[in-house]
Amino acid sequence: MTTPIVKTDTLPHFISDEVNHRVTEGWQTLQAKDPRVFNGTLLRVLGDINENSTSVPVADDIGYREVVGLRCYKDFLDWVGEEERYQVLSAIAFVETADGVVLLRDRSTGDWEYSIELLGGFITANDAPDTVEEYISRRVAADLSMPLETVSSVERIGHIDFKSICESMFVYKVSLSILFKDIKQSPIQFFAIPEGYTAEAHHSFFEIPLHSPSQAVLEKYLATVISK
Repeated sequence: MTTPIVKTDTLPHFISDEVNHRVTEGWQTLQAKDPRVFNGTLLRVLGDINENSTSVPVADDIGYREVVGLRCYKDFLDWVGEEERYQVLSAIAFVETADGVVLLRDRSTGDWEYSIELLGGFITANDAPDTVEEYISRRVAADLSMPLETVSSVERIGHIDFKSICESMFVYKVSLSILFKDIKQSPIQFFAIPEGYTAEAHHSFFEIPLHSPSQAVLEKYLATVISK
């Protein structure tokens, strides 16, 4: 099953002056902490989607600034009305090498503390993929610093709405045609998920913390992936 991304002309999403003011403050706080962040244009999901959706209607009228500026407030769901809330499209992947190793990678940018995570991220307007599958294939290859042909298959296995971090996330299993030892280690470090690993017991296996959205995905889908 492929999942087309359908861009729809629509009126810009309404954001009140109060919410915009708080977003601005949150964004400035993040920029002061990490000057590397930039305000790319993201894809706001229109309507409800789920793991069985055959397409995703989106509007390109929300920026990274609006997402991370809002979610820096842990209580924003308490004071932002339903009509002002938004979710942007993202995708995440269990990436498996040809010798059966499932990967995690380190993360040191953005609004999360240093952590390790599954591969993936926001789909930006500049990515301009026709499908979510096209995006996750490109993203995995880019993160690995490998040619696109390194990705041998892509299988959608689920979907999670993260309303508390403004993301609507598709979950994939991506298979590679290379061995774990052949993955380049620079500039990103990759880790093998060890035998017996669970997200709940992450600190028994790694000293680096686990990225929170990846934890939720691992808790829900890891057993499905490694049992195949």
